[in-house]
Amino acid sequence: GGGNQGGSGGSGGLVVKKITPSSGSWRGGYPVVVEGEQFKVGSQVSIGGQLCADVSGNPEGTRITCTLPRQSPDSLSDITVTNPLPTLETFTLPGAFNAKIVGYTSLPGERKVVSFGLENGTLKNFADAYIAETDASPNDLIVHPLLPVMYMTVNIGATNIKKDEIRPFSIDSAGALTPLPIQQVGKTTSGICLGPRHLYVIDQENPSTSTIYTFLLKADGSLGIFTTARADGGAISCVSAQGKFLYVLNAQSKSISYYKYENDIVQGSGTFNLGTTIQGPTMGLSPDGKFLILAGTDKVRTYTIDPETGALSFHMVLTLAETLVKTHLVAKPGTDRFYVSYSNFSPDRFGIASFSIDGSGVPNFLSNFDHNTEHPYRMFLSPKGDALMTLFGVGEALQVNGLNSENNVEVPIDSKAMNFPPMSLQLY
Repeated sequence: GGGNQGGSGGSGGLVVKKITPSSGSWRGGYPVVVEGEQFKVGSQVSIGGQLCADVSGNPEGTRITCTLPRQSPDSLSDITVTNPLPTLETFTLPGAFNAKIVGYTSLPGERKVVSFGLENGTLKNFADAYIAETDASPNDLIVHPLLPVMYMTVNIGATNIKKDEIRPFSIDSAGALTPLPIQQVGKTTSGICLGPRHLYVIDQENPSTSTIYTFLLKADGSLGIFTTARADGGAISCVSAQGKFLYVLNAQSKSISYYKYENDIVQGSGTFNLGTTIQGPTMGLSPDGKFLILAGTDKVRTYTIDPETGALSFHMVLTLAETLVKTHLVAKPGTDRFYVSYSNFSPDRFGIASFSIDGSGVPNFLSNFDHNTEHPYRMFLSPKGDALMTLFGVGEALQVNGLNSENNVEVPIDSKAMNFPPMSLQLY
């Protein structure tokens, strides 16, 4: 036996020729076909250094079908086939699979969702991924972290008819969307978030009452049965803590409602009074899930989460130099770094502040990046971890900012003007 590297092999020996498809989402989970010669029963296939699952081959030893494992985002992956004992012959075809990042942004004014590619910080391949019917406006988007599924809130409104729907879509290897069964949820959807087993949707029924819809997710990511719970009026956003607790921010009542879930239903709930109005509030969780983070007005606040009941208690506060209005908070996985957009209208200063949360829940300011005349209001971290995607409402644009080795925001790498203000942003 022996190892043949670099896409060349000995006469009559093991050869890997190509993989189909040759590009697709870096998240994997879909079938690929490897073609070549002299594949044996029991051959192993690795793509990007990760073993394929569900391996099967044809009798002629020229094709292997397997399930693509998760890849490094925005990279070219090697394909390696290793034959079993006694030879352990190996052949590697370098850079044969392009593991792509696909993004989506909703444009309610044009009734559609646009997809795009992100390669080395450059935006490309913009296309219409979904166009809604007349009087239907796609709003919030959220992609499941493990399953190839995206959920979209859609407002359907006319002069005398108004309703909101949750429209799930399966995502194929190229990022194309296929509709799954729809669920109606009230009339004024104001927030959506995901837990490991549930999709949570906030519907503002009226100024004093909101309804929380909790959908149990099926194995394929489609929506199963749902239950409802009540929250104070003005509920605008939610965050799920380890699938055990749900926190709902109520801007008008200056409070956070919390719910404890057991056996997929609410088994306990409570309300934490913030005691003050928070401008442009946004929520998140510390990396260890022990602290709830609330950013708004000019402060970042942390609250300790009771591991048994989910109840909150005030912990620490960090005062920023900027005013946080219409903010959005994102975390960088694997680090203690967070990014929050800010808008200071007197004088006009718009940008992104970064801070850290240490293991004891203490927030520490790190840096500011000013966007000057542009108001960033939605952000998403690239799966590669090297760039921060930002939506701008005033300039109606999508922008990519690089992150340096210290995770600080740098000058824009690329941007794309939109005809209408983009509403939501997700990367897959």
